[in-house]
Amino acid sequence: MKHGKWMLLLALVPLAAACGDDGGRPDATAEDADADEDVGPEAETGADADADEEADAETTTDESADDGTTDDAPSGFVLTVTTPGAGSGTVTSDPPGIDCGADCTELYDPGTVVSLTARPDGLSTFEGWTGDPDCADGEVTLTGPLACVATFGTAAPGTPCPTWGTAGLVTTDLGAASGIGGLVVQPDGKVVAAGTVGAAPTRDIAVARYLPDGTLDATFGVGGFSTADFGADDGAQTAVLQPDGNIVVAGGTGAPEAWGIPAGAFAFARFDTDGSLDPAFALDGRYVYDFGTGQRDTVMKLAVLPDGRILAVGYANANGGDWGDVAVVRLTTDGSADALFGLDGAVLTAFSGLDKGNDIALLPDGRFVVPGTTYIGLGYAQLLARFNAAGDLDLTFSGDGWTSGPGSPAELLGAVLQGDQIIVTGYTGPCSGPYRARYAADGTLDASYQNGATGLGPDIHWLDGLLLQPDGKLVTTAGGCSMQDFALARFAADGSIDAGFGADGVARLDFGGVEGGSSLARLDDGRLLVGGSASGHFAIACVLP
Repeated sequence: MKHGKWMLLLALVPLAAACGDDGGRPDATAEDADADEDVGPEAETGADADADEEADAETTTDESADDGTTDDAPSGFVLTVTTPGAGSGTVTSDPPGIDCGADCTELYDPGTVVSLTARPDGLSTFEGWTGDPDCADGEVTLTGPLACVATFGTAAPGTPCPTWGTAGLVTTDLGAASGIGGLVVQPDGKVVAAGTVGAAPTRDIAVARYLPDGTLDATFGVGGFSTADFGADDGAQTAVLQPDGNIVVAGGTGAPEAWGIPAGAFAFARFDTDGSLDPAFALDGRYVYDFGTGQRDTVMKLAVLPDGRILAVGYANANGGDWGDVAVVRLTTDGSADALFGLDGAVLTAFSGLDKGNDIALLPDGRFVVPGTTYIGLGYAQLLARFNAAGDLDLTFSGDGWTSGPGSPAELLGAVLQGDQIIVTGYTGPCSGPYRARYAADGTLDASYQNGATGLGPDIHWLDGLLLQPDGKLVTTAGGCSMQDFALARFAADGSIDAGFGADGVARLDFGGVEGGSSLARLDDGRLLVGGSASGHFAIACVLP
């Protein structure tokens, strides 16, 4: 066969040349023919095959273009989120992918519907969506690349917290009428509320715990709350945390006193961090201190000493009087009366025989201040007393350990220390005179402070719970004889009204019913909480500082 092919090629060469083929080579030799021996119509390879494949590909591409289809369809579209503004917050997505702050872009399959959720930080507000038109409601469909903008701003001081409950308000139905007497914030940001649940004369102490966003903490007690029953009419007015994280609450047990507060004996309960009564406290997590035959004994406020011992202040009528005496009890860490304090762990101090202690403020050296009321002349007057660590009156304070303020009937409801000075709140008349003042360390009124509390509005008749912000501003709860809203007032460091807080220094929060709150607490980020009752439920309002 080889010789046959050579003969055929040699025979064709002159014919091709004679026909005028530009590629013909009349001088071709046998070596040339040998180089092409495997080329034939049945074995096309090399450059000729490549050229054929390219031509086929071009034809296919042209046909695809003609019928409107393409092999280069996109694998997905990119969604981008930005978060400008004076405030701060995060944006997440469903389905997952966007977590902005950290991850603000994501590739999604074409046609994917993505829901975006903007969450402002505690002191910020979410002002809305902008960017591509499809971003307007926070839900987008990926038919192409999209860019959405979540703007976070800052709200004016006194504005309801956008990240607490619903518009800054939380109510909790405990199954019966209830109200909060004390608030305390744990180091992890969870909020403990102590109060009363049920109908008199068979109420119980109730304690609930909330997450930093105001939702009930389901890991606490049963469904977020616990109770303590002393077998009578029981209630809590105050709560504190011990150094180990356990929660101590206190109030009264017995029967309702004239103002409706459960009273008869001092009642204490301690709860573990899971909401169960602590069996290591007293006998079963509950302790009662009874002063005698009186019917109006109750704890108004607790304080924790650095070593974990507990001071409780209130009033007791051990001799059968009206309110009786200012009463202070000190408990050891295990819930027993501290025999080293007063008589059997208690101190009763009679200023007039019709006395009451409402709050307690601890000095670093162990002394403590008690605001309250005492009967002088023909009416009740403000009372401010200072005690040494052993429970005796501190005679370096106003000469005899106590002083009184203006007005009648009048009362001091709260006290807080500002260095060695004492700021107090209360009222100076029936439904008329809210009061706030500062006393020097020696018990004299500080004339450099704007004492009094005029200008807060005609419906505000008293100031109660109080705390100092790190910037020196004073925040107090406010109330009135006809007021049915929660209210907070704020004062500058010199005692003047902070007009930039709320409306002219007062922030009002309306739960939409009959409500009021006097318990005050501050979250680590500065947000302010006030607890009380709204339409017969536990209620906590939150405002920006």
